[in-house]
Amino acid sequence: MFMDCDDFISHHKIQRQIEILQENDPYTIVSCEWDIFCSNIQEAAFPNRCVYRNYHNPIDMLIEMLNKGEMMLNSCWMMSQELIKSAGYWDCRFTINDDGVYFSKVLASASKVIFCPDARVYYRRGHASLSTYDIFSDTKLTALLESYKEQAKILLAQTTSAEARRGIARNFALVMCKARFNSQIYREAKNEIVKLGYTPSHPHKGSKADRICNLIGFETFLRLRSLLR
Repeated sequence: MFMDCDDFISHHKIQRQIEILQENDPYTIVSCEWDIFCSNIQEAAFPNRCVYRNYHNPIDMLIEMLNKGEMMLNSCWMMSQELIKSAGYWDCRFTINDDGVYFSKVLASASKVIFCPDARVYYRRGHASLSTYDIFSDTKLTALLESYKEQAKILLAQTTSAEARRGIARNFALVMCKARFNSQIYREAKNEIVKLGYTPSHPHKGSKADRICNLIGFETFLRLRSLLR
């Protein structure tokens, strides 16, 4: 199990997840639910998430997370030493989303995902956080873009389905949202989307911004937003 020092887990989390591991093959990975809190774990409400279920094909979980903007905290996972060895090393070249890259490798190596409803993780988050449209430094955005390219490589080695390519394209659209309009990083992220066979679109489907993009176009929206800042 991977865990941040300021997070909390429910009392029987480790026991329950290990019990599931012992009943399954060594390449099984066990997940659980999580939620955020700031100062008191009672703040965590644990809303339902689409990924709280079993997956016979773990890659389907990765595809669903990419397409729906879901995530699973590192400390939610429980896996065997055999699976860790099979997935390979934690790639320290990536300074952002390094955990996303690593657990993409884990899911690509796993035999199945089993959701444990009797385990919980409490994720501490401060009051200050980055919004979807925060402008990162070029250094951070470049690191994020490279990590998304690596995730794409891992996923596309397993499947080139339309759902997989759409999920990957959504990642690159997030970079376009964060980058300065028409900057080199912006253009590179856009090019990755085009190579996947898609036209860049807003990553948050159904949002107010997405509805505006449906009227005026995604890139026109980003250009106008940059002029108003």
